[in-house]
Amino acid sequence: MGPRPAGGAPDAHRSLDSSVMDAVIALGSSLGDRERNLILAVRALDATKNVTVTAGSHLWWSLPLTPDARGRFLNAAVRIETTLLPQALLRRCKAIERRLGRKPGVRWSDRIVDLDILLYGEAIIEGADLRIPHVEMLNRNFALVPAWEVAPEMVHPDVGLRLSEIPMSPLGLCPAGVVSVGGLRGHAGRSTARR
Repeated sequence: MGPRPAGGAPDAHRSLDSSVMDAVIALGSSLGDRERNLILAVRALDATKNVTVTAGSHLWWSLPLTPDARGRFLNAAVRIETTLLPQALLRRCKAIERRLGRKPGVRWSDRIVDLDILLYGEAIIEGADLRIPHVEMLNRNFALVPAWEVAPEMVHPDVGLRLSEIPMSPLGLCPAGVVSVGGLRGHAGRSTARR
């Protein structure tokens, strides 16, 4: 990520060289008013110092991955510009989740809101609590399709392809509305997906 600046440790909330990075954040919710949960999460991201939401995907309904979750998930992605380092961006995403009421629970269970960093420029980061690109991004159409919508020209560094070049299908997804910068517009409508 670059050398440390002379004269001390870098500011934990900014990148080392303060350059603006494009990143893609996936959002999901399977409890309560799912659309409202995503609206509040997008607004909180956009209100974050050194983060600007620049594009939003359609909203997509998907079925849960495991029996631990019972509700349908409403999914989306936003593209942001940020000078936050990846770890600081992760901390901000987790703080937004907590502020909106997410509690620790079984992995892949129902949740009020979930924010995952899918891409951070073309960085590859492998840490104990952060993997970029998101380790399951290519296997989850509910993450890949919305990411493609907001950042088709961004490169997935693990495979060296632009998102627009990666074969994908909205199979299992039902459109539900549109995310706009600073929130959502449209509605979360009815889906043919089973509850």
